[in-house]
Amino acid sequence: MLDQCLSVCLSESVSPSITFSFSLSALQGAQHGFPECPTALSSDPLLSLLAVGTGLGVVAVYGAPGVELIYRDEKQTAVKQLHFIPNEGRLVVILEGGHVTLLELNAKEDVTSIENVKSIHSAKLENVTASVVASTDAGHVLVAGTKDGNVLAWTLPALEAVEGVSLDALKPKDNIEASISSEEKKVEEVVSSEKKPDAALEQKAETTTLSEKTTPTVNPAVISVAAHPQQGSVILVGFANGQIAIYNMDTKALQHVHHEQALTSVCWHSNGTAFTASFDDGFHVTWDVPVGWDASTGLSASKPQATYGPFPCQAIRKILVQSPSSLSAGPILLFSGGLPAREERFVDRHTVTLVDAKNTTAFDFPTPVIDFTVLVDSAVPSEPHSLVVLLQTRLVVIDLTNDKYPEIVAPHLVNLYAPITFFELYDNVSADLLTELEDLGKKPNEYRPFGGYSPKCSQRQWPINGGVSLAAAEVSQHDLLITAHGDGCLRFWDVSGLQLRFLYKLDAPTRYYHIEEDVKVDDETHDIWPPFRRFGFNVEAVSDPRLQIQKFAFDPLSKTLAVGGKAGQVIVYQFSKEYAIVNFHTVKVQLVGEEFGYVWRGTQSLAYREGNLESFAGFQGVLNVQLDPPSEVTALTIQPEWQLLAVGSGHGFALIDYAHQRQLFTHTTLNPTDAVAAHENLQQKVKNAGDTIRRSLRRIPRPHLNLRSPSSYAFGSSSNGHDNAASDKTGKIDEEVELTGERSLVSPIRPVAGSSTVTDQATVNGDGDLEVHTVITEKSVTVGEDGTKETVEVKKELTEIVAPVAFQKSVQ
Repeated sequence: MLDQCLSVCLSESVSPSITFSFSLSALQGAQHGFPECPTALSSDPLLSLLAVGTGLGVVAVYGAPGVELIYRDEKQTAVKQLHFIPNEGRLVVILEGGHVTLLELNAKEDVTSIENVKSIHSAKLENVTASVVASTDAGHVLVAGTKDGNVLAWTLPALEAVEGVSLDALKPKDNIEASISSEEKKVEEVVSSEKKPDAALEQKAETTTLSEKTTPTVNPAVISVAAHPQQGSVILVGFANGQIAIYNMDTKALQHVHHEQALTSVCWHSNGTAFTASFDDGFHVTWDVPVGWDASTGLSASKPQATYGPFPCQAIRKILVQSPSSLSAGPILLFSGGLPAREERFVDRHTVTLVDAKNTTAFDFPTPVIDFTVLVDSAVPSEPHSLVVLLQTRLVVIDLTNDKYPEIVAPHLVNLYAPITFFELYDNVSADLLTELEDLGKKPNEYRPFGGYSPKCSQRQWPINGGVSLAAAEVSQHDLLITAHGDGCLRFWDVSGLQLRFLYKLDAPTRYYHIEEDVKVDDETHDIWPPFRRFGFNVEAVSDPRLQIQKFAFDPLSKTLAVGGKAGQVIVYQFSKEYAIVNFHTVKVQLVGEEFGYVWRGTQSLAYREGNLESFAGFQGVLNVQLDPPSEVTALTIQPEWQLLAVGSGHGFALIDYAHQRQLFTHTTLNPTDAVAAHENLQQKVKNAGDTIRRSLRRIPRPHLNLRSPSSYAFGSSSNGHDNAASDKTGKIDEEVELTGERSLVSPIRPVAGSSTVTDQATVNGDGDLEVHTVITEKSVTVGEDGTKETVEVKKELTEIVAPVAFQKSVQ
């Protein structure tokens, strides 16, 4: 039973996610939702479990619906990589800073929890770039490669360094020997150049040429590590310089192969007869490995191939190859990245490409791909049935058994495309209500014409089904959670016990208003190659911010729902199991009367529809209430027995009879005195702001005036001998300062016949600022055709605020 304690944590990402935390007692709790900042992905095909690591030190393990286990690192150290130990219920987690943690799934009193059983720290693990869990004759081993080109090993589950086993032989010896020989050659040439000074220039040129031909990196970084699917002791280690080491940890057999391009990923084929490496130019190469391979076996490489070639392509970040048992089907190639590099339309694409014997399909996603893997049955490991793609904001599972590649709807790991604006928890509701809502979510509506049977969604069950949820058996009452979102939709959740189960989504009420919807983008492109299949895009989003839900009220018994929006609109819904034609009516509510003289300058109300509207089964709109002014709804409640609706905003509240669709009572929270005072206050603030701006602009120096320095001003008397009189009109003594003088206006271009004079007069205004009144007189002489001279005089008057009087007197 929930203790009326519900916390909702929102993520501020571009595509927001949500985490629900339900507090049952001081010692019990559960977290549901998509983890924030995912960084790593791993799966166990035998136990049918999936694990996701995050940058906040969280490891989440998912199984069947209702099976969710969460582990949090105390220091919130970011997870770099994680691996399941096959069929043991253990997880190896590599964290930032050289930390390794071993997690176990332990059952105590019929309750399974995830526990940290051992942690180690090693400076050698601080620069880990790739890792894998290998299976040797002695047991499972964690193999890790670093940026320095070192390959390390630890036994599992003891997490002890492997003794007597040196993996230095895996380093690309050819590059090391080439570098050493080139260095020795350079030393010999330097010595010879000292003995022969006349040939120093020639020897220097030869040395430069040899050094350019050598490899500058002695120990290239380890980029990828992979274990053989059948013989776990045989591993692949791929280095950044294109070299790949094949090593048997039991027999110590070692062989190197090389490709000239920089390597990005390496993988074994699922049948173990070959391995494929991808490179930073978008090409990939396959080497066949015969059965019973040893170090003396020659390996043949295929010709480099690029799915989107032959022109340069983007780097392939990860590659997987599945080899079905049917030879006619051919291998299935999966890789992320690798799109053409020269075309702008591919720059911002985040894709995973699937290539089989028939088609090439690019799965397009809205956010970058963190990692991906395939799910297989333990009985038939070569037959993949699902593709799991981890994105920044959600997890996508694609059905590979269907040629249309539909998405499998996830019962958990739910992502929300719009932020939550309001939520309400209804406890102890009837089980029939939850069943009706769940059935309603599978029925057709105007946005999903095929309902739960849409061809865009697979009919397969959730493929990750490890574990059994005991929450359903322990439920003594049923609870319903409703969340409102910024895109105008409502989501209904079953939160009985410790599980969070999505039931139904009530879409934004665009059918009741005239809304300019965004152009819909098809989930599949046919006019360009390759054909892109879109996954994870919110195709039902509505961009009008006025549809954002502020408040809602729901009565579980009568199944009446009232939803209030941002533009003062309230829609009353009533539940029906059948399709119907509903007469949709609008009631206008005037909250502020004309006697206030109030003018609303905010968001305008939505243009609503009226009349008979067709409605699908579910919540059908019967009444629209529009507040005026159309400010956002701040309070909302319903009384189902009397069929009354009460709604409030920042300007007042009203009581509505939604059964008879009429207004009963309104009250304005504003009064005329406050309204007039607020209006006058606003006008005074606007006037003061304007005066402040003007004074600030007048203090800006204007070089065209060329005024004299304030130190030359004479205070107290004018140049013509008349004293200035102090005025006392306002009860305050205002000082008046006059300055009169004449000077020549300096100009780079002076008229031949003419002159200019400037007359200044300074006074102190009421604000204490010095106002300078300037009169510029320009005289010019013109000569007519008959030789007569004519004098033209032009006067220009300017007023300028120079500085406060206190500043002028201090200067004096």
